[in-house]
Amino acid sequence: MLLAACSATGPKLSSLDPETLIVNEDAAQFIFYRVGYFGNAIKPLIYVDETPTGKCETGGVFVVNVNEGDYIIKTTTEKEDSLSFKIFKNEKIYINCEMTWGLIVARPKMVRVTNLEGEKATKNLSFTGKFNLNED
Repeated sequence: MLLAACSATGPKLSSLDPETLIVNEDAAQFIFYRVGYFGNAIKPLIYVDETPTGKCETGGVFVVNVNEGDYIIKTTTEKEDSLSFKIFKNEKIYINCEMTWGLIVARPKMVRVTNLEGEKATKNLSFTGKFNLNED
């Protein structure tokens, strides 16, 4: 029961109309999600090119719509984790926000996964938000 209290809430991603997640037909998407309960109380904020977006919440998934280009994704607790990407229009990149052991608190570790793995993993997760960056 305590674990459920720390998990993301919201409609299941599979219940949303896919069109509601995209701003325009040329947008690209980073899709962040988190499964597993290790470090459940820790919900690190994800930054896309220094812009704060959603939190990495257990059982949650959120999308960040961006224009084609180069991006740095980062998150931090006691240690920063970052990834760099070149993303193209209409591309989707799935990123699993895993938690690992840290000295004081759990540490986030972002892992890019295949689209097939990401689609399967996010299907029944709670949708926690959509963020639109660099829109024309």
